[in-house]
Amino acid sequence: MNFAEFSQKIIAIEPNNIFLQYIVDRINDNNYRGLHVSQHNRYDLDRLIEILTGIYNIVSYNEFRIPLGDDTGENDAECNDYYEIVGQVKTISGVGTINSLKKNGSDFSCKVSLYFV
Repeated sequence: MNFAEFSQKIIAIEPNNIFLQYIVDRINDNNYRGLHVSQHNRYDLDRLIEILTGIYNIVSYNEFRIPLGDDTGENDAECNDYYEIVGQVKTISGVGTINSLKKNGSDFSCKVSLYFV
């Protein structure tokens, strides 16, 4: 599957969803990884697909809350879906922590927060 076909499959999920359109725009942008920030990694396309799959497997199209701040070892009861997503992503990709999923997704975290909080 090429990028155009992949992009169309993403948009077809929910054609009027501006977050999905944002993801497609970022994937198709030659500089989609954004500016390099040394303390944070950026996800490649395969990892992004794994993360989106993990999110979908847990919450489908529903909203979920992302915990604020760094992980202190105490779970926020309002963020249980997020913790399940982290576990799912780790199962799918073999990597991921409560903090890394938030911090390494900084390319789209502002857009995500509009929909997931």
